[in-house]
Amino acid sequence: MPCLRNVVVVGFVGGFVNRNDAGHPEVQFANYLRDRYASSIHAEVFANHQGKDALRRIVELLGTDRDGGLTANEKEQARIIICGHSWGASQMVTLARELLRLLTGKTTSPYPFVLCFRDFPDW
Repeated sequence: MPCLRNVVVVGFVGGFVNRNDAGHPEVQFANYLRDRYASSIHAEVFANHQGKDALRRIVELLGTDRDGGLTANEKEQARIIICGHSWGASQMVTLARELLRLLTGKTTSPYPFVLCFRDFPDW
């Protein structure tokens, strides 16, 4: 199993779904990750209109000195997984672009965004 230390997982629900509605897969997946990998993963779900809140939370979680910014080392060590459904998927892409700009200073990447479940075989 790959190292999952200090991974931040952010999910976005679709439509008018509440971020805490346990009837939705995004919320269920975050709960599963928190239960299974509590010591190494921070999983949090946001409504699809809370992209700026999600970005602030990610910076807060990645920043070891809690100064509101990220050092070069903190950026390099960042391990972030983003998922979303419907309108949440649209917000996922927006957040991914903002993170790319924040973490690398670039606005485009040669790498596609990939979702891979092979690291979570029991899900």
